[in-house]
Amino acid sequence: MGKDIVIQEGEPGKRSRLWTRDDVNDVLTNNTGTMKIEGIKVQWQREEEEDDEICLNSASFSGMTDLIYFSSSEGVRYSGNIDYLPNKLQWLDWPGCPIQTFPSNFHPRELVSLNIRDSCHITRLWERRKICRKLTYMNLSGCASLIELPDFTEIPNLKELMLVGCESLVGLPDSVGSLHMLETLNADGCSKLVKLPREISLKSVRTISLAYCESLEEFPKIGDMDSLSSLDLSFSGIKELDPSIGNLVGLTRLCLNGCENLTTLPCSIEKLQSLETLDLSECSKLATFPKIIEKMNSLRELDVSWQPNIDRLQNLETLDLNGCSKLATFPKIIGKMDSLRKLDVSRSGIKELDPSIGNLVGLKQLCLYGCENLTTLPCSIDRLQNLETLDLNGCSKLLTFPTNTTSLHDDNGDGSLSLPKLKVFKMQGCNLSDGDFLTTLDCLETLTELDLSSNSFVTLPACISKFVNLEKLDLHCCKRLREIPELPPNLVKVDVSDCKSLEKFWKLSKVLEGKESQGIKWINLWNCNRLCDNLGYNKDKLERILLNNQ
Repeated sequence: MGKDIVIQEGEPGKRSRLWTRDDVNDVLTNNTGTMKIEGIKVQWQREEEEDDEICLNSASFSGMTDLIYFSSSEGVRYSGNIDYLPNKLQWLDWPGCPIQTFPSNFHPRELVSLNIRDSCHITRLWERRKICRKLTYMNLSGCASLIELPDFTEIPNLKELMLVGCESLVGLPDSVGSLHMLETLNADGCSKLVKLPREISLKSVRTISLAYCESLEEFPKIGDMDSLSSLDLSFSGIKELDPSIGNLVGLTRLCLNGCENLTTLPCSIEKLQSLETLDLSECSKLATFPKIIEKMNSLRELDVSWQPNIDRLQNLETLDLNGCSKLATFPKIIGKMDSLRKLDVSRSGIKELDPSIGNLVGLKQLCLYGCENLTTLPCSIDRLQNLETLDLNGCSKLLTFPTNTTSLHDDNGDGSLSLPKLKVFKMQGCNLSDGDFLTTLDCLETLTELDLSSNSFVTLPACISKFVNLEKLDLHCCKRLREIPELPPNLVKVDVSDCKSLEKFWKLSKVLEGKESQGIKWINLWNCNRLCDNLGYNKDKLERILLNNQ
């Protein structure tokens, strides 16, 4: 109804609003726009041809002196240049704008929102300082040729500045540092950016992101920025942080992962009492962490590649040391830490765990996957009474597993390892030649998943049948395994693929003899030729029989 009324206003150049691509193309190409046009919205059509574009010229907008709104969707292509834009523009949303710079006679005093993302030809917005006191949003992301930003002194109310992927941008002007209304600054991927304002005092800013700014080596002195909650400098060229980082009292998230040139952190980091996430993974040159005197009670997640004095982080829930190849020892934990739920030291250089690991009484997940230098586990692991997952896959040098414990829970004095809540236990590729360690593992009623694949034992101990709730058993690539004894009643998934020496599998024998119903719903018998020969069936037929017996 409304569109019909607008169409009745006359020819496209004399209507108040334009929205069809053909009408917009006609007006901009033939310069037929008049002062009656207040709004233009250009929609991309799927049926447009590859070379279908709107050809601009110096006078394309010259007659539209009262134009307030111009919006063009992504995918609409333009060519040419313009010498005029209406000064009454309030909203300019023009991705892929073809111009190199805005016309010198354009005075954007009324402009509220400017979005010219992915405009690959633009090198600068305008030559001289412009007054833009109403401008609150500026998106220049993807403007790969942009080499210079305007003076922001006369843009005091800007709230969001987006510069993602401005690959030619070398610096941010000092005037950016005093944008007191700015809430978001995102310059991710500005690979040539080397200069930031000498001091930043952005009172309203909540998020600053400078990730993948590979040439950026310094972060400026920090003034009044109590509102900043997230600072992302990941994969940048940052070498050090100014001690004024401690002024960010509202910071909850600090990302420095992948900062390969970062060598040290200032002691003032302990002043970040609101910090919940600190990511320092892949900081290969970061050798030390400042001593934490004050407790950082808000920290929930720490991702590092060295040994912090973590006993000061009383509310830490996740500690991720995954891939820290130079980490050889784990720090001593002075007192109990109830809060830590997950400790991941996978693929690290860890050789042993300090006995104080038992102080992590709230731990639910302990991941040591791929710790090829780990030779032993401390008996104090028995104190991890809330542990649900223990992953030792790939710990190829693990020679001993704790059996004689000093736990107060060992009421019977039988040396059993009591982990009463353990559900998942993984020991793939640990060079186990004897399965007897299972006899010392006291989690008979809780264990649901057991991975013993790629080990060297010849038979499984009879005690395997006592893990009454075991559902998944992985024995693939146990190439010396000859016999699988009685299995737990609730087992539903078994993988014995590539167990070349396997000859006896009592569960399958009883099913084939009709003495027992098939409870296993999935089984992999690939390359178990000896077993199949002994049972008198080829693999495919055997699997079909087992499937039909479910």
